[in-house]
Amino acid sequence: ECDFGPTDDWSRLGIPLPDNKIDFEDLMIFSMNWGNVTPAGLGTYVATHVVEDLSSLVKFDVVSIDENTIAIVLRNRAEALKGVHVVVNVSGADLLKVNRGSVFAGRSDLFFGTLPATAGDADICAAALGVGTPLVGSGEIARLVVKQTGESPAVVTIKAVDLRNVDNEKTEITAAEEHETPFVPKATALMQNFPNPFNPVTTLTFDVAQAGSVTIQVYDVSGRLLATLLNARVEVGRHRVEWNGKNANGSLVPSGIYFYRMKTAGYEATKKMILVR
Repeated sequence: ECDFGPTDDWSRLGIPLPDNKIDFEDLMIFSMNWGNVTPAGLGTYVATHVVEDLSSLVKFDVVSIDENTIAIVLRNRAEALKGVHVVVNVSGADLLKVNRGSVFAGRSDLFFGTLPATAGDADICAAALGVGTPLVGSGEIARLVVKQTGESPAVVTIKAVDLRNVDNEKTEITAAEEHETPFVPKATALMQNFPNPFNPVTTLTFDVAQAGSVTIQVYDVSGRLLATLLNARVEVGRHRVEWNGKNANGSLVPSGIYFYRMKTAGYEATKKMILVR
């Protein structure tokens, strides 16, 4: 950890002004001088670059890999992008870990790091190392590992983006962009209801890997059909239906053991639930 930034003019040749914290500013000064630190008086290389509007050439997407993994993807068409600082917020889930993305695989000329997470925020920093060296290309810069804290999917918000060119000139994107992470299941599956036992309502959760007609029905222990909770076309993803302990006529059924069955093309499953009044 080295506290030597920012500099007095934000350039790589400015006078260091340590601010008692290690953050994105230190990374930028470090990356701009990588491999080119020289004794005073020996001269330095001055980088040149094209003038670009980074805000129109650099974008970030949030992509759900699975229920617990979310990728932050860089879409980069700039020639002079040097470093990025992305602040991402996760709600509806605990943020467990932030891993470097695939764009850094096998690359010794790129740096990836994170700042300590606070209140669900992840501070993701990346930069290309070397004088005048840009961060080129697109791809995953980070993967967030989360654990849902409720029934609803995690909501990921890109709160702010700080872009720097090869001379450390700043472009900020402050408009927050919210993404509810879609869950794309690998297989169709029926989960155990929750709560179980229940009174008066329980939730039945199921995954659909291929869009199509889905039927979910409730039966008593004798196999008699009590209620049809769902009979419709369902899109790919995770879905939920509720049963309120009533039959098709709207009458409350007594305490006891009941079964719910899911049928769709190529899949059928039955699970047991207990109603306690």
